[in-house]
Amino acid sequence: SKNFPFVRDCKVVAPEDCADEPRLQVTSERVGNPSLKPSESRGVGVGATFRFGAMYFAADWYRSKTWNRPSRPSAQSLVNLENEGKSLPDGAEVVRVGGTEEGKIEKLVTPLFNRRNNDSLSEGIALRAGAAWETDWAALEVDFNVFRAIRSESRVAGIKQPGDFPGYRRHAALRASRGDVTASWNVHAMSSYSNPSRTGRWESWTGHDLALQWRNAFGLDGLKLTGGVLNVGDREPAQNPANPNEPDLTFESVRGRTVFLSTAITW
Repeated sequence: SKNFPFVRDCKVVAPEDCADEPRLQVTSERVGNPSLKPSESRGVGVGATFRFGAMYFAADWYRSKTWNRPSRPSAQSLVNLENEGKSLPDGAEVVRVGGTEEGKIEKLVTPLFNRRNNDSLSEGIALRAGAAWETDWAALEVDFNVFRAIRSESRVAGIKQPGDFPGYRRHAALRASRGDVTASWNVHAMSSYSNPSRTGRWESWTGHDLALQWRNAFGLDGLKLTGGVLNVGDREPAQNPANPNEPDLTFESVRGRTVFLSTAITW
């Protein structure tokens, strides 16, 4: 398959201009590998929950590592290796026009492969607090969740891949229930983070969801109807400051305003 990433190629500009040179869009061919092997992983976590009457607080820490992971080198990491005169991973190529070392990049070949030093590491802390109480008109619940990503990195052939991640993710929910009907309001947010070349930051993002759930709908035991609106404010995905046509499509921000209705039945 082909994609068309933006890269920074220091061979086609003066060295003193390379850091500020606008990125070039190139063709990248992603090739497969029939000899891939399963990856391996190991994780550890510890947590505790404290309850104070109708209130609670929970904290969890985790650390997870995966190795021998089927991985592709990023386009920029291939160009960086080639610019520095270092060897490329098996099957990877930087093909330049005319076959010369100084010509413009014609295409990149990015293979998928296993290696012991194809690994990823992630570490984070999750905090959660909430409360529930009864009123004359409804049962109320509130939940607050904060996730702090301490570390998130990946290596391909032992080379750390460029990229950043949101340091904080937040979610808050307020629910009100009366009989078999529950209304909920959810807020999702993530912090800003840098683009791979560290020339700018994707902005922070916040979205709101509203939902209404009817249990035992129409008097049928186990029938559940849920409807509502996701991303009520129709917030658009955050944009890459180095390339406004490259939005962030990996988090909740990809979802525009969406009206939904779902049903489920259990027995």
